[in-house]
Amino acid sequence: MGQGFSIKCKKCGFTFDANFGVGFMFPVVYEEMIEKGRSGELGEEVKSFLEDNKYGTLDVENIVLRCTECGNLETGYDLSMYVPYNDEYVPDSEKKVRWSVAFPAEGMKYVSPVDLKEHYKKVIDYPHKCSNCSGKMMLIKKEDFDKIPCPECDGIMNQTDECFFWD
Repeated sequence: MGQGFSIKCKKCGFTFDANFGVGFMFPVVYEEMIEKGRSGELGEEVKSFLEDNKYGTLDVENIVLRCTECGNLETGYDLSMYVPYNDEYVPDSEKKVRWSVAFPAEGMKYVSPVDLKEHYKKVIDYPHKCSNCSGKMMLIKKEDFDKIPCPECDGIMNQTDECFFWD
């Protein structure tokens, strides 16, 4: 499931659009991000984490990030690192249920957002860096999306009438 939002600064008119969630293609995105993590494309910390934790996983949901230095807004994948709550927990490596009617994803290996919430705990936040200044990025929660300070004038951003869901 995914949800899209638009926000606009009433003071200067700056707008920003973002999508939360991934949608039908979640299993594909999940496998791509795990492979990037294992190959080192997401940094050595993620690569080491996935090598050291047999059932370690990443949160691959779309998120909004705000730079703590320059205020830049970006979207990206969460990429926080998780391990199972229970040491005996073994994830189902071959899903026996369909991901969705539109995209079954049978046989694909993924940890769904529901599985992540029910069986895993976050152990490391991914160190997102700003594409403008390389500053530290902070995750903006969906419920706080329309309270973000404007990166142009520091006015408060407000959600516009546009809001859509997909899946």
